Amino acid sequence: MKKSKWLSFMLALVMLMCALPLAPAALADDPPMTMITHIALSVILPEAGDPYSIPIVLKDDEEGYDLVVSRIQDSEMNTLEPGFGTFDASKDYLVTCRLNAHENHFWDQRQEVGVTCDVTGGNLNSLSTTNGTDGSFADVVIVFSPKAPVPSRDYFSVWRCDQDGAWQGGGFTISYLPPDGDIPPDSGRYWDSNTNQIVPHGTWITLKAKPAEGYGFKGWYSGNPDKSEAGDPTYFEDQLLSTGFFYSFYGGSTMAEAPTVCAVFEKGGVYTRPADQIQIWATDGGQVAAKYEITGANPYEIPEKDGTEFVHIGEIVPFYEGDEITAVAKPDTGYSFKGWYHVNIEWGPGEGEKYQGNVIATDLTYTYRPGVTLLPGDTEALRYVCAVFEKGSGFEKGDVDRSGQVGNSDLIMVARHVVHILTLTGEQFTLGDMNDDNVIDNKDIITLARKIVGL
Repeated sequence: MKKSKWLSFMLALVMLMCALPLAPAALADDPPMTMITHIALSVILPEAGDPYSIPIVLKDDEEGYDLVVSRIQDSEMNTLEPGFGTFDASKDYLVTCRLNAHENHFWDQRQEVGVTCDVTGGNLNSLSTTNGTDGSFADVVIVFSPKAPVPSRDYFSVWRCDQDGAWQGGGFTISYLPPDGDIPPDSGRYWDSNTNQIVPHGTWITLKAKPAEGYGFKGWYSGNPDKSEAGDPTYFEDQLLSTGFFYSFYGGSTMAEAPTVCAVFEKGGVYTRPADQIQIWATDGGQVAAKYEITGANPYEIPEKDGTEFVHIGEIVPFYEGDEITAVAKPDTGYSFKGWYHVNIEWGPGEGEKYQGNVIATDLTYTYRPGVTLLPGDTEALRYVCAVFEKGSGFEKGDVDRSGQVGNSDLIMVARHVVHILTLTGEQFTLGDMNDDNVIDNKDIITLARKIVGL
């Protein structure tokens, strides 16, 4: 064979060998070697504030290798010892895992291995692999940042004392309005001792002070637990929060952020106007508001309501006993108002209806005097009423008689309502309220008449 042909043959042979995977040397009688081409991992990463620990890394049902988590480091390549410190959401961390090939399996150090990684908890920033030179192992480096925990609970404390710092002088009630509307059964409970509370995150908390006989109410103050533990009688004097009888606030999402609110009473004070609260609830499909004008003195600085601040779910409204409160309902688009009902105080999400019993009233506005017009299920601290809405029947605006078309008969019904010959309620009221201002008056007559004649 000529020299040039021999060189060409050898070059082709070398190129062919380079194209083949580099498997570890095997004897003729050994089983065939299998190259690992894919890695599948599941990683459970920590949240911010968790103590240092090696995150949980699991291999899926892939065959051919075992997994060992070797170490965890911070972004400066410092190895972290489990239990000494906590994860910080503003920093990155590295987890190194070694994958040891099973017998008769190998990695090709020149070929990148496919990797899938299912992550739970933190934020996966990057993932890289390096194959060992002898094909017996591969290293996987996971770079992540912890996820800031989502608050699920709020914390707060309520104390009571007299002007000298003694644990006496009266008590208080605590009412809750959670963001999901699931008002707990103990909302409005009276306390005559200090209490620490845990509530769902985002719960609106309303306190009501109740002086004991021979005492008056001085105000709500920010309590200082450090001073209290040290026996300092001025533990409640750090900050005056309100001199009003009621005080509302949100709790803190951690124990360190938990506010401490103290009801301070003074000997000899006299209050002549009993105050209380009402809760106005709403079912899905509508909103509610309160209209309240104070008659007489306002020693507790209770805010008045004009009936225009509509909210879904509901609200808690302080009032003076003997005054009138008007609850106002407003259906959402596609819904109609069914009526006012008693509240089901045992209600919770997925546990039936918010309301119970027979309808109290069917007008969009319901005026009553809490403490005089009592509702079943009332407690000493709260009054409950629920606006109930239902899906609309699809009748056109102005079709008050629900005949399927808007005509003179509808105009007559609206006019008779305005002059108090007829009372429209529920869905008929909604259909006749042409201007959607919760009132049927001459403006609605004009609007409806213009619609009938095509103007």
